[in-house]
Amino acid sequence: MENFNSPKITSGVDEPNILHVDMDAFFAAVEILDDQSLKGKPVIVGGTGSRGVVAACTYEARAFGVRSGMPMFRARKVCPQGVFLPGRYKRYVELSKKLHLVFETYSPFIEPIALDEAFLDVSGAHLLFGSSLEIARSLRREIYSQLSLNCSVGIGRTRLVAKLASKKAKPNAKRVPGIGYFEDGIYQIGGGDEKKFLFSLPVSEIWGIGPVTTASLTKMGIHSVEELSRVDYQVLVSKFGLARAAWLKSITSGEVQEQLVSKSEIKSISHEETFSTDLDSHSSLDIHLVRLCDAVTRRLRSGNYRATTVVLVLKYSDFTRISRQLKFASPSNDPRTFLKEVRSILSQIDVSSGIRLIGIGASGLLETKGIEDQLSFEDTNLESEGSYGLIEAIDEIRAKYGLNSLGPASINGSNSLKAKEHGDNQWG
Repeated sequence: MENFNSPKITSGVDEPNILHVDMDAFFAAVEILDDQSLKGKPVIVGGTGSRGVVAACTYEARAFGVRSGMPMFRARKVCPQGVFLPGRYKRYVELSKKLHLVFETYSPFIEPIALDEAFLDVSGAHLLFGSSLEIARSLRREIYSQLSLNCSVGIGRTRLVAKLASKKAKPNAKRVPGIGYFEDGIYQIGGGDEKKFLFSLPVSEIWGIGPVTTASLTKMGIHSVEELSRVDYQVLVSKFGLARAAWLKSITSGEVQEQLVSKSEIKSISHEETFSTDLDSHSSLDIHLVRLCDAVTRRLRSGNYRATTVVLVLKYSDFTRISRQLKFASPSNDPRTFLKEVRSILSQIDVSSGIRLIGIGASGLLETKGIEDQLSFEDTNLESEGSYGLIEAIDEIRAKYGLNSLGPASINGSNSLKAKEHGDNQWG
């Protein structure tokens, strides 16, 4: 077993208490778990549409050059012998819930990032479960025992370092000997190794630095975090602005100390739809507005939330992405209120050049409990007391007889779109 430095058991501010747990090729691994005949094959899960992307793939597929986020048509070219699957979102959610039950055994402080990954703050768990390293070992064993799935765990003092470490804990990942402590599936970076670890990485690997920022840094001759550390702060300010420059500089010191956001602190809810062919008129987009508003508000109601703001996102055929938002007169989870406002926003936007993606989001979420409905004497008020009773009745019928049993006329019927569910066309 590959092994670097002996783990240093420390306490106080130097103790690396943040764990980042990341399931290995989760969606593909679940497919193999449920169909053992797929074991050892290049399994590729993702969108089946003409604009679909790869969501996950096995290491056998990666050997052919397939990667997450790759357009599916390209994956089929480089790996024609691959087993291509559309994915089963409900099954992944089912196993994700079991995964989070394991997390809750070790800490109440959990920040989910996706179905298959989360941060845990284990600073209060040492008396019960031992050091952070011992907790990581126990977590991996328990997850495999409960789910028969493997995971990688990164350990650091900050979310950034822990996430980067979990990536280096993956099978076949390249690691720099002498930095941190590594054993099968676990990589721990203590306070004394943070700078060395970060300086060994290219800026493109840093969580939060995307292709655009990477390209800008490359033009400046900056390829690694170590090179970034030598750049004058004012130069970064002139290029990226104050906030972004300060964040980039904080990376080089390893002192990005954000608080974990618990799963109860949901900030927004959104749905997007990618089209197989571009749509270039308001009328052709309208049915998708109806469907997305229905989906977003349904999730708001199921979580007992109302939103203060609605967001409309459009991606043009040239991949230009724009967003517009509008604040409601009062918090809402009514699909008709959402639809009225996004139609108003969209009517002011030229879509003639073609839209490849549309999204609806709800932000500024407030728990329904404690919000008083403002009743109106006008019959035209969309959110009267009786109106909410009707929506609740529709939700109850759908819960009992299925999502497509009742809903907006334009998205129900044999010749229409089905109601959008969380996870539908997740990858195109």
